[in-house]
Amino acid sequence: MIDLQGYNFEKLRESAKNPIWIDSDDALQEHCARWRKLPLVVMDTEFVRTTTYWAHPGLIQVADQERSYLIDPSAIRIWYPLKKLMTSEDVIKVLHSPSEDLELFIRLLNVKPVRIYDTQIAAALAGWGLTMSLQKLIKRAIDVDLDKGETRSDWLQRPLTDSQKLYAAYDVVYLAEVVQILDRELEKLGRLEWMEEESVAQLNAIADDDTAIREYYRRFTQLSHFDNVQIAGLRELCIWREKTARIMDMPRNRLMSNDVLQDLIVHWPRNKSQLAKIKGITKYVMIHHDQQILRCTLQAAALARMEPPKPIDYPIPPRLKPYTKAARALGAQVAEEQNILPDLLIRKRDIDAVIRSKKLTGFYELPSTLMGWRRPLVGDKLIEIFNEMDETSKC
Repeated sequence: MIDLQGYNFEKLRESAKNPIWIDSDDALQEHCARWRKLPLVVMDTEFVRTTTYWAHPGLIQVADQERSYLIDPSAIRIWYPLKKLMTSEDVIKVLHSPSEDLELFIRLLNVKPVRIYDTQIAAALAGWGLTMSLQKLIKRAIDVDLDKGETRSDWLQRPLTDSQKLYAAYDVVYLAEVVQILDRELEKLGRLEWMEEESVAQLNAIADDDTAIREYYRRFTQLSHFDNVQIAGLRELCIWREKTARIMDMPRNRLMSNDVLQDLIVHWPRNKSQLAKIKGITKYVMIHHDQQILRCTLQAAALARMEPPKPIDYPIPPRLKPYTKAARALGAQVAEEQNILPDLLIRKRDIDAVIRSKKLTGFYELPSTLMGWRRPLVGDKLIEIFNEMDETSKC
C-alpha cells in the first residue's frame, strides 16, 4: 500500500489556481531534491507533435504533497535533477495513460524512468473501465468535473495564458487523492501485484526502442504471404524510414506512407527510373533518398541470408475460427468472474499468437502478455481447451 500520510488534498486542489513556475536550473534542482524525499509525486506533460516525429515539450507538471508546479522546458538547461527523480526507486511517479509522456522523458533525459504508476491501468484492474480518460476517472473517484478546454492549445507559445496554466495544473492536483482510492481498491481485490507487473511491462515495451524499429515491418500483415527476400526488403525499408524520420523530425508517413512501402515491395524497383514510377513517392524522396531506397531492395537477398527476417504474422484461417471463439468465451467468462473487461484479460492478438505457436513449434505456447497474473486465470486453461479441441478434431 502507498502511504500518503502528510499529503494535504485540499491544499493540492487549491494550489492549481496559483502553481509555482519553475524556469531556472537552480529552482529545478531545489525542488527535485525535495521531491526525491517523498513517497509519491504526480506528473504530466504538455507537448506539440502535430508536424514532427518527436514530441516537443511545452510544459512539465508536478504535484507533491500540497503544491503544484509548472516546469518550463524552454528555460531549463541542466536536466540532471529531474533525471535523478525519474530514476529514483524510492519515489512513485504517478501519470495517467503515460506512453507518450514516457517517450518524451526517455528522449529528454536519456534515461528509462522507474516506479511508474499509471492510473489508467490501475482503474482497469479495479474494474472501472479499460481505457478510462483522466476526466472520467476523476469524476468517478472524487466527483470532480475536470475542464478539458485547453486540450489543443499551443504549449510552445510564451507566455502561456492563465487559462493554460490552470488547465495544466488541474491535470496533476487530483491524482494523489485518486491513487489512494485506487490503491485501497486494488489491495481489497488482491491485485496490487497485478499492478506491479503491468507497470514493469509498460515500461519495458516503451524502452525497447531498437526492437520496435527492427520489427515495425511485422505490422504489414497483408504481406505475410511474401517470400523471405521481399520481407527482408520491407524490413530494411521500414528501418530506413524510421531512422530518417527521426533525424529529420518528420512524421514517418509524411516521409513515406505505408501504401508506398507496400508498392515498393510489390513492384520491386531495380533502378531510379522504376522507382520514380511508384505512385505516391515524393520528389523530395527521389532527390535525396533514392539510393538508400534502392539499396534496401537490391541488397535484400543477401540480407535475407545473413539475417533472416522473422515471419510476418499471417491472418488466422477460417477453419481455426472455432478456436478464436472458444478463447473469447473463456475470456468473457473469467472477466465476468473477476469484474474486469475481457480485453484487459486477453486480447485478439494474444489469442492469435497462441494459435500460431502450434504451427511454429508443434505445440501451443503462451506469449509474454499471457504470463504473470493472467496465466493462472486464462493462460493455462486456454492451452488446455485448444489441446482438447485438437483431440476432438482427430476423432
